[in-house]
Amino acid sequence: MAIDKLIDADGENRAVRAFLLGLQINCISVPSMKNHMEACGWPHWPDWVENDQGYLTKQGQQLWLKHLFDLVPNNKVRIMCQAEQPEKGKK
Repeated sequence: MAIDKLIDADGENRAVRAFLLGLQINCISVPSMKNHMEACGWPHWPDWVENDQGYLTKQGQQLWLKHLFDLVPNNKVRIMCQAEQPEKGKK
């Protein structure tokens, strides 16, 4: 998908969502996460991923997520706190 489609209607970063899904389905190596992200349509990763064949460490996960958040133009990410979220059934 194109970078301009990165943020969905709810303001969520689709690439970050795909990455977190990869962690849930046990993409524990750098190559397996890279393949997962490509399959999800988000072939975006930090440069170090190209030559890394090891496990996806916590530090690697953080760096990758930072990279995905940095893809947002002007880094405009709206974070809703729980108090701002509409109650169920109300608009």
